Amino acid sequence: LAFGNVRKGATVANQTLTFGNTTVTDANYQDALLVATTANNGKLTATGATIAAGTTGNLTVAISTATAGSLADTLAVSQNSKAAASGLLDKDLGTLNVAVTGAVYDYAKATLASTSLALGNVRPGAADTLSVANEVITSSTYQDGLLVAATSANGNLTLTSPAKIAAGLTGNVGVKAKQAGLLDATVALALTSDTNGVSGLTNLGLTSQSFGVTGAAYDYAVSAVTNA
Repeated sequence: LAFGNVRKGATVANQTLTFGNTTVTDANYQDALLVATTANNGKLTATGATIAAGTTGNLTVAISTATAGSLADTLAVSQNSKAAASGLLDKDLGTLNVAVTGAVYDYAKATLASTSLALGNVRPGAADTLSVANEVITSSTYQDGLLVAATSANGNLTLTSPAKIAAGLTGNVGVKAKQAGLLDATVALALTSDTNGVSGLTNLGLTSQSFGVTGAAYDYAVSAVTNA
């Protein structure tokens, strides 16, 4: 039973496995088939069925997407012939192992170390960084990476965006004084939750964030000598 890769909070249809109780001679004189199992994975709920002769019934598996994590499980499905009349005994018809696959994923969660970066009074070429974390929500294994793109309208600054930030890690936005002048600016951060190539999921643009930069860059004096 394959649930695929889904997002936390998603509504996902139940998966079913159909069992039939094939009539041997006369359905009126044949046991019911009892199909039952218990999930080992707490995100799964499995419901069995009692199937009359000549009919079919479903083993139904539902999942919870309330938190991120694996949906993988192996269900040991018991099959029993349930005695149809007094004086008869039930019979164990064996166990069927059913694999369940899939996972629930969180989006990335961006957290800035600060909302301001004070460069102070510096020379052109001076630089500093502000860190951005991809904070783990439930499990780093089941969370998107974070893409950060930094921009500013101040032409006196050179900005460097970090590489994709894995869940539980941080990356740095670089801010450099490109030339002399006022460095005060708002640095806008476009944020994208990146699926890391996990099938069935799509990237999502997150709410942008920003931080303020203050400071000024000063050139050294330049000596120019001319004849009187």
